[in-house]
Amino acid sequence: MPILLALGRWGARSPLLAEGLPVSTASLMMSLQAMFNAERAGDAVGTVGFELGEERFHASVGADGLVLARGEAEAPDARLAGSTPALAEVIYGGRKLSDALKAGDLALEGDKAWARRFLTFFPFPEPAASTAAA
Repeated sequence: MPILLALGRWGARSPLLAEGLPVSTASLMMSLQAMFNAERAGDAVGTVGFELGEERFHASVGADGLVLARGEAEAPDARLAGSTPALAEVIYGGRKLSDALKAGDLALEGDKAWARRFLTFFPFPEPAASTAAA
């Protein structure tokens, strides 16, 4: 799995990466593992549950970094529900969580401050310089 995560981080820097393409829920969850920034997380400890369509995942942050698994969390600190594209827009696309909540594209239960903080742990890298001829 470490090789796949490294490839994901490498691919995210591609200057040819097309934005706005559909992404599966499993792909989005894998991207969280690849893009997790332990420095940003610092000493954070908590769990977020995800209800995206029919799929359930949960992510725990703690001493072991980010641990992500399929299925419901027993007692998450926060739970985000909605569509995979809406969550991807909030995490990587610059959309504000508050806008997605107001529009009804996402719903948030539990510790709102924790959920907002959690969503900052996944910075998208700057694209690499293009070597393609103009």
